[in-house]
Amino acid sequence: MSALAELLSTLRSARPAALAVALAAAAVLVSPGTSSAAGSAAGSAAGTGYVVNSNSSTLSAIDLATNSVTATMPTAGTNGVGANASAEAVTPDGSQVYVVNTGGFVPTSSVTVLDAATGGIVATIPLKPRTSYRDLVFSPRGDRAYLLGGDTKSDITIINTLTDAVTLLPKVGDATDFALSPDGSELYALYGVTGGVTVFDTATGKRLSSFSAGDKNTSQLLLSPDGSRLYIRHSTDATLREIDTATEKTVATVTLGPVGWRPSDFALAPDGSALYAVGYGRSGSSAVAVDLASGTVSASIPIAGTADSAVVSPDGTLVYVTGHNTGKLYAIDAASWTVRATRTDWTGIGPTFSADGTKAYLPDHSAVDVLDPATGALITTLATGLFPTAVALADHGSRAFMINSQSDDVSVVDTATESILKTIPGGAAYPSAEVLTPNGHTAYLLGSGDSVASIDLASRKVAAIIPVGGDQREIAISPNGAEVYVSKATNKIAVIDTRTNEVTAEITVGAYPGQAAFSPDGSRAYVPVMTTGDIAVIDTAMDTVITTVHVGGFVDSLTLFPDGSKAYVNLGTLDIPVFDTATDTVSGTITLPSGARPDRIAFSPDSSRAYVADDGTNAVYVVDAATDEVSATIPVKAAFEVVVSPDGTKAYALGFLPGTFSIIDTATDTVVETTALGTGFSPSIVLSRDGSTAYLIQGVANSNIDGVDVIDTATGAVTDTIVTGVNTAQIALAY
Repeated sequence: MSALAELLSTLRSARPAALAVALAAAAVLVSPGTSSAAGSAAGSAAGTGYVVNSNSSTLSAIDLATNSVTATMPTAGTNGVGANASAEAVTPDGSQVYVVNTGGFVPTSSVTVLDAATGGIVATIPLKPRTSYRDLVFSPRGDRAYLLGGDTKSDITIINTLTDAVTLLPKVGDATDFALSPDGSELYALYGVTGGVTVFDTATGKRLSSFSAGDKNTSQLLLSPDGSRLYIRHSTDATLREIDTATEKTVATVTLGPVGWRPSDFALAPDGSALYAVGYGRSGSSAVAVDLASGTVSASIPIAGTADSAVVSPDGTLVYVTGHNTGKLYAIDAASWTVRATRTDWTGIGPTFSADGTKAYLPDHSAVDVLDPATGALITTLATGLFPTAVALADHGSRAFMINSQSDDVSVVDTATESILKTIPGGAAYPSAEVLTPNGHTAYLLGSGDSVASIDLASRKVAAIIPVGGDQREIAISPNGAEVYVSKATNKIAVIDTRTNEVTAEITVGAYPGQAAFSPDGSRAYVPVMTTGDIAVIDTAMDTVITTVHVGGFVDSLTLFPDGSKAYVNLGTLDIPVFDTATDTVSGTITLPSGARPDRIAFSPDSSRAYVADDGTNAVYVVDAATDEVSATIPVKAAFEVVVSPDGTKAYALGFLPGTFSIIDTATDTVVETTALGTGFSPSIVLSRDGSTAYLIQGVANSNIDGVDVIDTATGAVTDTIVTGVNTAQIALAY
């Protein structure tokens, strides 16, 4: 390592850690707090609500006394690479890997810096929120990193790798691509809509000059190895423009294909003598070679499907062509322009080559194929996470870092042995559900990747990112808060020990398990298994299945009585099986009227009655728990949610089309008040501890953001709305 590289590596190690925030609400829990006597709804609860912001991968804290958002916390932190890793690059000295993360539609964006030798996390650098970033490039000295925003109104971000300071280049349009001069002193930015190029001084960030790239709708820019030429691809016609960087004038225009042929990607030969382009048109896809000395197309070859990318091997002898529906990877001999080898390719992502050119890493569905680039022969297959989308080689080629887009993690590979050394989790991307520990100190968030995020609510920081293996569906916590059960779509329950934040067991229960329900003493967990129509009964001390009971149909959910004596099982049909927990048998069936589609079930505090919301017959049914028979029918249009007040005197139901909040007097089984709601509310009601206030996620009128409606349960009136974010989904309550 050079003296300069050692200095840069040393300076990078002393970096500040930081986290970014954004909005978009999806779920609410309420921590323990004291409740005042009956009074205004706004002041009825002195606790804290926690709102899961699904599309931004954050968690917001709401002061229930003032109905205000007091903090918004990220759900991915120093224990993981962040949510939705999408791009990566290696510093020129090979010592560190920069991984770009975005949280979603209203994102929390950041860069996680990894130590290439160990895979350990060095820093997290917050970025301007974007739905995506791409083209992560380092300056030759490694003191700067440049990123291009991948969404609309894109700009170019600069990261000082010594200080982690983030700045933006002056915006002169929506950038579509950029390139650095060989010495890193100048940056050429392409603005596709206007067809212009602007040159920036990378030391000062100031604009040096601007010139036309010809026609509008330019989409790709390449710089020759010596920096003397710019090559610009036009997205609407089959032309390649060559520009002299000294004079900033067009010196040649090359027609790449017939009328209607559109180039989708191109790449330069390492020595700058040739350019290779792929594209498609009416006559199909093809790959063409351009002799840059003469400015003419020297060869063309047809490609099946739609060719998307072209990658040149380090020695320049092969050009690899892939596409999202080509079905193959083509290895084309650059000299003869003939296909030397083909391989099945499912992702359309081009290969990444080792520094010595002896290996090529090609992403597949849930693996990375290691190929001999000379022959295309398969050397081995690395079982990574789901849908790997990027491969970066670091630490002098001894390590490969592979972003797995669907499982939201990064695989670290020893390239000498071609073995996976570790998997770095990605946090709770798009969190959809959460549970609180009974003491209110910690929240566990379920996301779309392979991890569960543990949030320390006192410090408002991520305490741990816990890999659980992906495909999560539901999350539940034991009554004593010692274990979190994560239901996975495969056929397992991952058990998290909340003392260590580690997965201590995996319990096989059957495909598509639902949310676990715990007995009051926590000794048993009951898990509905959708595809088999079973209830799996788990001994929580041993984390093993005691018995499996068939209840019929597709089990949607089960609701346990407060006293734990039995459960009502929702099959989504008019029959509700009664599950006896003392004998682990089906002891009876509740039959609802024809056309019934039961949704939520709630119980009175003394377990004497059940209330079944049914949107099929527009009613809430009252069931006598002693006889398991319907004792009353309460009309509520399209009822899909019902909860019971802590004292059992009232029930509250949500109706749909139009949205309504109905107050039911449980003594007379009649609706005494109905409040009209908007159209964007979620199917969940959270009651304050004393029952005087209801919290309901709701779309804000005339706005694309959502909030939490605060409802006075005595009158049904909406007394306040707490604006939180977008794309709401769920509300839950914990004490």
